[in-house]
Amino acid sequence: MAEQSTNAKMVVEEMKTGLRVCTDDGTSKGFETNDDLKNSVIELMEGEKGKALKEAAKGLAEAAKKAVVDSGSSWHAVSQLIDELHHRRKEIKT
Repeated sequence: MAEQSTNAKMVVEEMKTGLRVCTDDGTSKGFETNDDLKNSVIELMEGEKGKALKEAAKGLAEAAKKAVVDSGSSWHAVSQLIDELHHRRKEIKT
């Protein structure tokens, strides 16, 4: 539960793919009311902020897809790891 605040900050402020629910005191630290949640959902589903968040999420999804295809950055990283493990295994055997 302790990392929830960190994760929320990353999703909202860094990745720009989430919406923080404002609360009864106008911050994210108060208590959410039904109206607070309702207003946030409406903004997310119909508002300009929601449209921007959806576009940001699509961009991240595309980047993730590119990273895992053959010759993508994740593919290269895993390939290098496998090569390194094979190399170390050979060193141990000799």
